Amino acid sequence: MKRLTPLLLALILTALFPGCDNYDDDRIPERAVHIEIYSAQWSIYGVYAYTDWREFIKNSLPKGFSWSANSYTGFGGVLLVCGLNNQLLAYDLACPVECSSSTRIEVDEENCVALCSVCGSTYDIFNGYGQPVSGPAREKKYGLTSYTVNYTSTGYLISR
Repeated sequence: MKRLTPLLLALILTALFPGCDNYDDDRIPERAVHIEIYSAQWSIYGVYAYTDWREFIKNSLPKGFSWSANSYTGFGGVLLVCGLNNQLLAYDLACPVECSSSTRIEVDEENCVALCSVCGSTYDIFNGYGQPVSGPAREKKYGLTSYTVNYTSTGYLISR
C-alpha cells in the first residue's frame, strides 16, 4: 500500500504539470558540478530504486566518499535521486526561492517531495524533474536546477 501513494502522486502531478518548460530552473548562481561515482563505489553511494536518494556536499556528505581535486557540487550541493523506471536525476540542493547556498531543500520521504524549511516550497523530485508543487516556488514558477547523470566507462558522472 505504501508504494501506491507515490504512484498516485505521480499521476496527479503529471496532470497538474503537463509541460517542463513552464518554470524557471535557472535561478541560482551557476557553479561547476562534477561528481564521479566509480562503478566500484556505486553499491555504497548510488541509488537503486524509485524514491532512493543521496546528498553530495563536497568534503561533507556522503561520509567516506572519495572526493578529488576535480570534484564540484554546484551552488548548494547535489541531490541524486532514482525516479520512475530507475531514471537517475540530479538537482542542486539550494532552494531557488531563497537563492542561498546554505538554504538547502530536504527530502520528505513520506510525501515523496523535496521541501524548503525556510520558504515552505515543495518540489517534485522523483517524477516532475524538480518542478514546484507548492509554496512561493509554485507561485513564482521557480523549479530546482537540474544536472545530468551519465553512465561512463568507469561509472557515473553527475555534471552541469
